[in-house]
Amino acid sequence: MQIVYYLYMTNILWRALTFATIVTFSSSAFAEDVVIPSVPTAPNEPDVGAVIVPLKKGKIAPFTGLELSPAAVAQIVADLDSITEQIKVEVDVAVKKEQAQCLFKLNEQKIAEETKRSINLAQINSLEKQNKVFRDRIRALETDQPNLPLWVAGGFVVGVTLTGVVSYVIVKATQ
Repeated sequence: MQIVYYLYMTNILWRALTFATIVTFSSSAFAEDVVIPSVPTAPNEPDVGAVIVPLKKGKIAPFTGLELSPAAVAQIVADLDSITEQIKVEVDVAVKKEQAQCLFKLNEQKIAEETKRSINLAQINSLEKQNKVFRDRIRALETDQPNLPLWVAGGFVVGVTLTGVVSYVIVKATQ
């Protein structure tokens, strides 16, 4: 049961982390950090779309836009390449942290269950001891009871004797 719970929580955790990663590291989140200067275009200049054109020093650019040095392009490529690793590292850290918390909660539950089990066993032992004391008392009371056949026989003999004596006294008293 605990394994199923762990797998269920891991699945939920993975989905939550994936969602958080997408929201955190989406391009819209980085758009605030990157400032692209606007370059006004001429009124009759056609829109060329997304184009990369290498230029040599002294050449005229074929369209209005931004010029990036090779170092700037390398920096952008390196940032794009490293963002995946950065996301992976942050996700791994978050997963390990969540796993540690889940393991802590699991261990906490195990300890609580063991404590309840120990308490229940102690209560069972106590009740068994009480039961033994009660059984011993019952046995003692059973052995301490008077011998019933002896008392019945004795009562009969005393009753007959007393009846005989009283009868004898009454007969002698009336004569």
